Amino acid sequence: MLAPDGGTTVEQADERLVADFLTAFVAGDADAMAATITADCVFHQPRWPLDTEGRAAIVEQTRESEGRFVDVTVEIEQSVASGDRIAVQTTASGRNVGPLRMGDRDREIAPTGRRFAVPQFGIYRIEDGKIAEAWVLADALGIVEQLDNLPNSPGKMAEIALRQLRWRFGGRERLV
Repeated sequence: MLAPDGGTTVEQADERLVADFLTAFVAGDADAMAATITADCVFHQPRWPLDTEGRAAIVEQTRESEGRFVDVTVEIEQSVASGDRIAVQTTASGRNVGPLRMGDRDREIAPTGRRFAVPQFGIYRIEDGKIAEAWVLADALGIVEQLDNLPNSPGKMAEIALRQLRWRFGGRERLV
């Protein structure tokens, strides 16, 4: 469908698909993720594993995030489509209740119970009503900062370290 300015209008179904994909990823909902992607989907992310290829690998990566965030929502701010691609600016929000794993996955950051709302931008290639390829960039530093895990002073570093110790030695319980 052509827009008055000559560009392609965005189908609401494609926006909903992208919102479902991002919600599943942030919330760690592996079943919902599996329903949004093709069997040979490629997920490009600049800071995590650079490329994750195939439904099984993407679903497993999503499953590893299960329990980190609750009350997850993804709001579409704006989008534009061209051919089989849709570019979408979103705001993802939620609350941190489980540990964040960093780097080699052996390092965990204690949950804070805090809420976050961060911008994300992505380009998605749609094939037969599913995402076949995704390039996603999220404000990772914004998430760390909003979850109160950015050591910007010696006092803040000590506060984070104490929270980590209490969590590690206190049984690593998920927050509610």
